[in-house]
Order: sequence, then C-alpha cells, then structure tokens
Amino acid sequence: MLPPSGWHPDPHDPRQYRWWDGQQWTSSTYPRAVVGAVSVPANTAADSPGPTAEPPKRKFDKWKLPVVVLSILVVMGIGSLVVKNSDNPRSTAAERTTVAYTAPSTTPRPATVRQTTSPAPASAPVAAAVAPPTSPAAPAVPSGLGRPYRDGKFEFVVHTWDGATASIEIRNIGDRPQTVSVSSLYLIDRNDRKFEPEFDWTSDLVLASLNPGQSVSGNLTYVLSGATASHLELHDSMFSGGVDVPLR
Repeated sequence: MLPPSGWHPDPHDPRQYRWWDGQQWTSSTYPRAVVGAVSVPANTAADSPGPTAEPPKRKFDKWKLPVVVLSILVVMGIGSLVVKNSDNPRSTAAERTTVAYTAPSTTPRPATVRQTTSPAPASAPVAAAVAPPTSPAAPAVPSGLGRPYRDGKFEFVVHTWDGATASIEIRNIGDRPQTVSVSSLYLIDRNDRKFEPEFDWTSDLVLASLNPGQSVSGNLTYVLSGATASHLELHDSMFSGGVDVPLR
C-alpha cells in the first residue's frame, strides 16, 4: 500500500523533505531544519505543505516539445502562404491571363504568292478507230485430243492433256479378252526420248482386263523433268507396233 500524500523524508537525501503526491515523488523539497523551527506535527505535515512549501510542479514531457515546435512552424508556413497570395492577387491574375491569351505577333508575314495555273486543256476524244483490247488467244488444242486411235485389239481416245497428265479411255475392239499394259503407254518428247507413266495402284487402268466391247478410263501422269511432250505412243501390248497421238 502506498503512503498518503504529504511531506516525507527524502529517500535520496536525508537532509531534506520531498513531497509525495500519493503516487510518486515530486521535485518539491525543503530543508529539514525549517520543519524543526516550525514544529510541524507529523499528522498535519502529511495534510499540507509547510510554510515555505511550493506546490508540486507538473512534469513536462520531453516528447511534447518537438510537437509544439513543429506545430508552430506549420502554422507560420500556412500563414505566410496566405499573406503572400492575398498581397499579390493581381500578379496571379496576370499570370493566368498570360497563359490563356497570347498577343499576336507584330512581325509582318511574308506575302503568300499563289501560282495561277491555267486549266489543262481538255483531252481530245479518243478516235473511234482505236480497236478495243483483244483477249489473249486461247491455246491451241492438240490435234490428237478427242479422236480415236487404234492399235491391235484396243481403241484409244485421249480427252485432255495439261502438260503432265493425260486423261485416256481404252476400249476393247477385238474378239477376245485383252489386259491393259500401262507400262506400254509411252510419252515421246521433242528430242525423241521415251517416258513411262507413273505407276498408280489406285488407277482403274492398272491390270484392267477388258472383254470385247468393254472400256476403261483413267489418268496417265508423266514426270518430264523439263522436257516438252511431242506425242503419246500407245500399245495394246508390249509386242504391238503402237499408234502415235499428237499432243501439240
């Protein structure tokens, strides 16, 4: 339990008394000799300070000083800005006006010289004698296309040719069955070189056995490697003489 407030012997200096506020020691002190001259009873000394007693001083927290100084500086800064703006209202208005308006330049501008061009004379009408553009001539159809050619028991009709592939129809015109020999259907180029068609197992021409009167159609594709085709040399078998079908 804490002692009651009042004057008590200073725990740090026995030659003086120190005021106890009921919670902690204060900075108020006086010599013990004064207490003896006045003869302050112990009970009354606890209730009131002696004749020369001073009221306890409140401690001033050290952290409050920087806060007070900073507050004063902030107030002074705001005040100076307000005074500066109120003392010079015209300059501010002048600055705004300068930004909003730019005086026209007094430097004379060079006169703009406009070149007068006379209108171009109207073009003379195109003579009616000018012939309209003609479309390019269609490529000549090879003379051998669409015509029947016979060798042995087969009749051959080449329907189309695109420079590499020929669409052909083969009919048996003999009196007995005959098998198509695709490897005997040659292409001859302008240098008289002979080319066999590419072998395609999916083609209907491959190993087609035709009875008399039957026919079969398919495509023959040749890899010419830059050569120019001259004609087809078609055989009903590898032993026949063959027949030529022009391709140009």
